Amino acid sequence: MVLPTRPFGKTGVDVSILSLSGVLKNTGQLVFRLAFKSGVTYWDTADSYGWGGNEKETGSYFAKFPGGKQKVFLVTKAAGSNAQE
Repeated sequence: MVLPTRPFGKTGVDVSILSLSGVLKNTGQLVFRLAFKSGVTYWDTADSYGWGGNEKETGSYFAKFPGGKQKVFLVTKAAGSNAQE
């Protein structure tokens, strides 16, 4: 079975209808690998996920499997922004 994809907003980039997100500890590399092999191409992270640990795990995964960088649509967020400032 192939995981369906849809265009991501106005970017024109097709991403999987399922995403990978959250704090991944200890088993992060395995979860990343299984998600990638399953066709999950939309990965969401943030500095606040595990005090930056999730972003470090994501970087470690791409260091080990650099070919995935071109196939994953990776997003991150920053806390504390104020639209009125």
